[in-house]
Amino acid sequence: MGFGCMGLTGVYNAPIAEEDVIAIIKYAFDQGITFFDTADVYGATTNEVLVGKVHIQHNLLAICFPHLNTCPKMSPVH
Repeated sequence: MGFGCMGLTGVYNAPIAEEDVIAIIKYAFDQGITFFDTADVYGATTNEVLVGKVHIQHNLLAICFPHLNTCPKMSPVH
């Protein structure tokens, strides 16, 4: 199951405060969401930075942003 990040950065609505976005992403992950859809059209690297902050703060996610060339070679997740 995936989570579309477009609504987090003001595409559909007013932008959401960063601390609230981080809480939303963490809550989604806690509910079993493991795919977070981001794109440059949502704000150049904005969503990627927010998803990255959740990863750094909570060590939850393997991060891969193909359009930013940040995808590591496939390896087991530990």
